[in-house]
Formats: sequence, structure tokens, C-alpha cells
Amino acid sequence: MTGFINFLKPPKMSSTRAVSFIKKLSREKCGHLGTLDPFACGVLPIALGKATRLFDYLINKTKIYKAVFRFGIETDTLDLDGQITKTNDKVVTIDEINSVLDEFTGIISQMPPKFSAKKINGERAYTLARNGESVELKPAKVQIFKISAQDFGNNEFAFEIHCSGGTYIRSLCRDIANRLNTCAVMICLIRTSSGFFNIQSSKTEEQLKDNFEIIKCEEVLSEFDNCIIDTERDRFLAINGAPFNASVTQAVKDIAFYHDTQLIGIGQKIDDKYKLDIRLI
Repeated sequence: MTGFINFLKPPKMSSTRAVSFIKKLSREKCGHLGTLDPFACGVLPIALGKATRLFDYLINKTKIYKAVFRFGIETDTLDLDGQITKTNDKVVTIDEINSVLDEFTGIISQMPPKFSAKKINGERAYTLARNGESVELKPAKVQIFKISAQDFGNNEFAFEIHCSGGTYIRSLCRDIANRLNTCAVMICLIRTSSGFFNIQSSKTEEQLKDNFEIIKCEEVLSEFDNCIIDTERDRFLAINGAPFNASVTQAVKDIAFYHDTQLIGIGQKIDDKYKLDIRLI
């Protein structure tokens, strides 16, 4: 069984537990395409079987989040699961927020939360933080394509954020508040889209128990450039790691190769030939 599940992860379920749930249903090797915090809910794409080999091609696709930030309080986890570390009486306005959003658009440097899945010498940062150990993380470059805010009242604001993979919305919450000389905590987070996968077509636990239907790799890779391997000989060469011929394409890398209608794998052009980087059969 090779393909994907567009899982609608509920709050309080870890991404690891979500993968275990899918693995139990499918009896296949599984892996998720980007951690979604236990506190959060929404789209969690999970790859099954040979589709797990596509991780590097899909992990950095654009993600869309809806989040609610409450200003005037901060916790050590930057969400409601943590202990309060700061308070501030300032009442923030939508005009103040809108005045700084341009500073958080484009490529920005972001410090991950210490309670995160980032690894430090092989250990997850959240494990070290929970044990009271020192957590020293490095800032990372992420890209915010679009961000907007809406006033919910009571010093709470709803944000919609289109961003690159690896972006921490909790860090964005903290940094926007710091810029406004106050503090904030994320009280709600929903991932509504992750590349090909969106919340409208996601499936709950109960839906998957009733009908465990996977999404084919061909659908997920539909936006990739593609090439046709015309002959059985070139198909044989391709799946055995040798250079092969294929129909002409303008693309030179990350090409989806097909023989007839069967997806063979992902590869690139090398000189006047092609070679698979990832084989899917």
C-alpha cells in the first residue's frame, strides 16, 4: 500500500500518535509530513509505504494556518499548555497589529520555541525543556507569504498565515507581541492546508475507520513536471538505477516519471539522459 492519508488531527493528539493510528489501520510503514503540535488540530498529511520516500519533496510546501493570539499573557510553551511566565496590561488594537505585519512578511529570522520538536544533540527540545535542562536553539530563516488579522475582542485576534514549512506560529505570536511591547499566547491553531492537502478533504479518525481510502501518489504529485518513459527497456533501466531515455521535457530536476500511466518515481536530467532519485515501485 503506497500513498497518502489527509488526516484531520484532533487537539490533544500528538503527530506521533496520529502516525501510529494510521499504521495500525494500514499495517504499513508510515510517516507524517511535518509535525503538528498536540495543542493544534487540522491537516496532517501521512505517507504510507514507498510514499514515505517523497518526504523531502513535500515537506517544504506552503502551509496555511488559522490561529488565535491572546495578548497580555505569555507561557513557557507559548500556548495554553504551559505555565504563565509573563503578563502585561496593555490593550492592543487591530491598527497596531496591522502596522507591524509587513515586518513579519517575506523571509524572516525566527527563533523556535524551546518546547518544540527541534533536535539538540539527538534529543527533542521539548524533552530537554520538560526535564528542566538548558535549551539552546538557533534562529532559522522562514518565509511568510501572507498574514492578516481580525479583532475578536477581549485582546484576542484571529490570524491567517500562509508560510513555508518549518515556520512556528507560536514564535510568530511571541515576536509580534514583543514588537508591540507586550506579550501574547497562542490559544488556538488550525492547519487548513499543507501543500496539496487541505482541510476540506481531510478525514477524521471515525471516517478512516469506516472507509480507509488512500490518496494516490499520482494525485499528490500532479503539479510536478512529468516525463513519459516510452520503452520497456528504459523502464527496466530506470527502476534499476541506470540512466535512461524519456520524452523531452523542459524540466531538469524533480520530474515525475511515468511508464504508460504508472508512476515510476522522481528524478532529474543528467547530461542527455535521465536518472531516478526516488523509485516508487
